Amino acid sequence: MKHKKVFTLTTSLQMNHEDQARLDFKPVPDLEIVRATQEDANTIKEFYQGIGENHLWVDRRGWEIDDFEMQIAQERTIIWLARLKGRPIGFLEAYHYPDNRIQIIFLGILDQYSGRGIGKHLLSHGISSAWQRRPSKMIVHTRSYDGEHALNNYVKRGFQITKVRPQIIAVPPAMQETITKLIITAKRRGVYPSFAKRLEARLRQCFLGRSARWIFHNVMKSNSP
Repeated sequence: MKHKKVFTLTTSLQMNHEDQARLDFKPVPDLEIVRATQEDANTIKEFYQGIGENHLWVDRRGWEIDDFEMQIAQERTIIWLARLKGRPIGFLEAYHYPDNRIQIIFLGILDQYSGRGIGKHLLSHGISSAWQRRPSKMIVHTRSYDGEHALNNYVKRGFQITKVRPQIIAVPPAMQETITKLIITAKRRGVYPSFAKRLEARLRQCFLGRSARWIFHNVMKSNSP
């Protein structure tokens, strides 16, 4: 079976100054955020495969434990684990580039723990710790198959949308059953429903004046298996 090409909208966001951050550390009982070590490589791999399965994370599908250990060991890699009552339930990975930008690469929480404020707490911690490194700016890219609250979380924490662009993802055969579920879910909730008006102008730039609803309808229809 060949790789399936899937359409997505990628939204790029940026934070230029620390004072733009709007952190939210509302207490979550029994939650702790700790820096990942190489001993956590198996946990990170399980998160990448488990959480990422639902969001079409494809870049590291072929990685072995050794690959994750090497990634964690890199000086410029920053990975935070969220633990609830001692159990790992999510992670945030960031990378400090040589040009002094810091990018949030991954942010994911196990589905059964969503809706408790853990994601915004973890993101706030990641932002706060990143600015302690004095970067020139922080950036993040989120796609239309990411979590339902992903874009909302980034904007509420102080990131500003800088670009929306269409992209094609090559999805390996092992993940193609997931595509059907994601398309059904996306059809139910729409593409970033709470930000439809805000994104309208940028989407039109990408699609020659078409409305966001037109894009959503036709893109999802064309991606249907």
